[in-house]
Amino acid sequence: AMNAAVAEGILYTRYRNYRTYYYYSSGQNQVTYWNWLYTDHFYIGSEGPYETLWQSLVGAVDTFLTVLEGTDQSEQVSVATYSSSARLDLNLVTDYDLVRSTLSGIDPNGATGIGYGLQTGMPSLMDSFARPFAAKTIILMTDGIHNTGTNPIDAATSIAAQYNVIIHTVTFGPGADQATMQSVANIGGGLHYHADTSEELLSVFEQIANNLPTLITQ
Repeated sequence: AMNAAVAEGILYTRYRNYRTYYYYSSGQNQVTYWNWLYTDHFYIGSEGPYETLWQSLVGAVDTFLTVLEGTDQSEQVSVATYSSSARLDLNLVTDYDLVRSTLSGIDPNGATGIGYGLQTGMPSLMDSFARPFAAKTIILMTDGIHNTGTNPIDAATSIAAQYNVIIHTVTFGPGADQATMQSVANIGGGLHYHADTSEELLSVFEQIANNLPTLITQ
């Protein structure tokens, strides 16, 4: 399949040290490669295009934002992402289309530094953009197991000791470390949710958005 993708120009190869290495061609990525495999190579695309775990998360966040758009409150949302390191992709905004466009432009890769994500996202809730008396919550999601950087339990413990912030956690897929994320939620005074499928993940984020005032103030 990979050699066929090379013939199609989706991948290209380099040969060194007696081995062949495959790389994405310009403008290609995991999503375009797997969509091509499913629809044009294996011809099993009748059930719809292949969806990565990241795409599932983007869809779930879109549902979350849609619910917020229908509430009486004007909630602010920021975005922080993590892998081998972490970054604050978007500071607090009320324009949810900015959140959507930010997520759509991210191509996930690297390790799983969950603690980095907590540490990097937290300052946005205390930034000058933040309303001082607004209830503050973090929704922390992972599809894997922490394997680099600050331990998420240590990060959550530090945040809980310093700030009045609720931490809810979401695990997605069979490879996610539910036990650790349950502990993080317990430390942060929040709830832990788990989803095995894209449909369940949509339901989780919709549930969180619909109950956010209750979840924050319980």
